[in-house]
Amino acid sequence: MNRKVIFPACLPRQPQDYDSGPGRLTAWIDAEPTFRAAAQTLDDYVYKNLLLKQKLFTYQNQCSDPAWMMSNTYYPPGTVCFKDLSQKDCITFGNSGSPMVRQFQDGGTARFSFVGPLSMSKGCDRTIISSVFQNRYRNTVPQFLSRAENPAVITDAYCYLDWIAEQYGLQAPSNWVKPDSCTNGAVGDINDRDKDICRTSRNTECVFRPGFEECRLQAFEGYAYNIFFCQDTNGVIANCANNCKGVNPNSIVIGGGAIAVAAAAGASSILGPLFGVGTLGTLGFGAFMINQNCAPGFCRPTGSETCCPLIVRRGMLRCPRSC
Repeated sequence: MNRKVIFPACLPRQPQDYDSGPGRLTAWIDAEPTFRAAAQTLDDYVYKNLLLKQKLFTYQNQCSDPAWMMSNTYYPPGTVCFKDLSQKDCITFGNSGSPMVRQFQDGGTARFSFVGPLSMSKGCDRTIISSVFQNRYRNTVPQFLSRAENPAVITDAYCYLDWIAEQYGLQAPSNWVKPDSCTNGAVGDINDRDKDICRTSRNTECVFRPGFEECRLQAFEGYAYNIFFCQDTNGVIANCANNCKGVNPNSIVIGGGAIAVAAAAGASSILGPLFGVGTLGTLGFGAFMINQNCAPGFCRPTGSETCCPLIVRRGMLRCPRSC
């Protein structure tokens, strides 16, 4: 691979043909709206939101949920999974359909082959709040550091080598045989979903109640993040396991679908940290810490025993009269 030189990727190959190195996902993202962005300059905003990025992922022999979830959700046949073992990154909206490539050796020459398009992610399950800042409208806005143990689910293009050849009036190689995994390779339990009792990233359980009946997609006025959250048994906001009620990976396949979900969620899903609360006061988010022992991003309306999500009214975060 040479800098500033574009080559077409080679056709898909079998997993055993590839080197042991990481897969490379090259993608754009759905740019954050400027009122949400923490970028201090235009160049910084362009770099973080508008430029093509490449991410490295490690191939997994079998798709599976992270161990902390204690779940076994469904992964369809004809897919392969990759993980960021460093947990420093996550699949986000706008990545959908982006190509995953892997390196292989062709007569001593290193080449890259198209593995398949990114098709699904079940959420950034290790997300934390990295900072809190005042945007240009003087609103306090949390900035998320999206991280995940959840895999990136890729459609295995090797399953469709015959179809790819047909589009060009060709035939698949004579030694090509459609792998059994393309039709019978599903893993997980298709019924392990929409659970009322499920785990969170804080090693607790989600607590669903009137007004917060299921996990929600993190959203800011029509812009969505690939983050599902709930309030846990300690009253703290936490990431949801894949089998929790409300977690819907189908909303992650195409960013537009997620935007519709975000719009439905409304401003009440503008919440604080998804992991830990100890340092929020020092970050200037202290106002969220004095809401009658409610979790950050929540408050207790007058005369109520229930913590309710803060709402945005006239550009300010306020406590609602009721949930």
